[in-house]
Amino acid sequence: MLPKRWGAQQGFTLVELIVVVAVLGILVAILVPALLTAVDRSRQRRSMADMTNLAKANAMYQIDVGRYAAALNDLQPAYLQVLPANDAWGTPFQYAPAGNQRTYELRSFGNDGAPGPNPPATWLSEPYDPDIVMDTGTFTQMPVNQ
Repeated sequence: MLPKRWGAQQGFTLVELIVVVAVLGILVAILVPALLTAVDRSRQRRSMADMTNLAKANAMYQIDVGRYAAALNDLQPAYLQVLPANDAWGTPFQYAPAGNQRTYELRSFGNDGAPGPNPPATWLSEPYDPDIVMDTGTFTQMPVNQ
């Protein structure tokens, strides 16, 4: 054990504490937007995967019946055991078959739950448009930040 020096300081100075808090603040300011973007991207991916599964089930339904389903509930339980009725944000998917049921549109409005782009927050570095649109099994409108 080292002998204690006379007059040696113990603890941190106020300047040292302020520097540490400032560095931590800068790190948080950099990491929080990246984390929020990653969460949105993961929700986009989940919604797109659910939409792809719905499209595949609807394609099998069309092969068997000769037209696409009139409602998503028609796909359960024969074509999908568990129907993903909501996107990753908890908003119901919007399903709209054409009048002859030869085409359909499947839409996720994303985190704002409303059609159109979500205005980006002032601290985000890139715009975020959560609408995801699938037209008869093909994505026609996808999120901006892929």
